[in-house]
Amino acid sequence: MFTQLKNLITEYKNNGTIRGLYQSLNQLDPSEFNMHLAKLSGSSILKDSLPNLLCYLCDNVKSPEFLIPILELGIHPDTQNDCGQFPLHLAIENGNEEFVRILLRFGANPNVADKNGVTPLHISYSYDSLGAIAELLIANGADLNLRDNLGKRYLM
Repeated sequence: MFTQLKNLITEYKNNGTIRGLYQSLNQLDPSEFNMHLAKLSGSSILKDSLPNLLCYLCDNVKSPEFLIPILELGIHPDTQNDCGQFPLHLAIENGNEEFVRILLRFGANPNVADKNGVTPLHISYSYDSLGAIAELLIANGADLNLRDNLGKRYLM
């Protein structure tokens, strides 16, 4: 009984720290973010939260000082969140070339396709202002000939 209570209290504290982690992201406070990250180090709740946290970063935050510590924890940059989204796709949709570079440096697959067969290159070709990102993807091995599930290639 005591062990169960202790585990419940630990889980409650860790959940609060996860909330603090997200709050520090919203406030763009890297020191607070790193403090919460250190508190959660090695916990199962952090491990379970990393896919969603990584995608949240790529979708909502522009500062690499938050992205790099998460990737240094060992999460693979092609890990999908609970909605099936890929970090690289989200970074491209937001036009965040710096995040794209970092994700590729940490091993993101430039050809990773979502459930519809859409690849990072397809996304970059879908937006007018993402030519530099398309070039970056091609330089890192993106396949120009991949088609989505509808057979489209998105060539420009």
